[in-house]
Amino acid sequence: MSQHVFSIRANLIVFAILMALMVLTVVVALYLDLGLLEIPIALTIATIKAVVIMLYFMHLRYSSRLTWLFAGSGTFWLLILIAFSLSDFLSRDWISPVLHSGESREIAAAYFGGLPDPDTALEDGTHAGETDAHHSSGGH
Repeated sequence: MSQHVFSIRANLIVFAILMALMVLTVVVALYLDLGLLEIPIALTIATIKAVVIMLYFMHLRYSSRLTWLFAGSGTFWLLILIAFSLSDFLSRDWISPVLHSGESREIAAAYFGGLPDPDTALEDGTHAGETDAHHSSGGH
């Protein structure tokens, strides 16, 4: 198995590209007000930096197909992790406007159609969701 060795010139070019992308990231973050486009642009720049690092510093550019497969599967699982994290983060306001407005338990009970009181359920020995008919019939 032969290894490909990058020249000093190639490493310096890759270094210069990464530094230019870093400066671009800082300029976009601090000096440009792009509104909703800031995050997609920052993620695009970060993806380009990650690809350059994978191709040159991880030596994927001249690696076998099996190495590409493993690097791609790791990237795929990272994208799955990011997608699930974003789905959790972006759907948090869907739960209830009551929970986000700091209202009291009574207003939350009215919003949800009544909430069981966990303290009384523990005192009388029933579990949340058990009915009196089920409890009195002797069924456990």
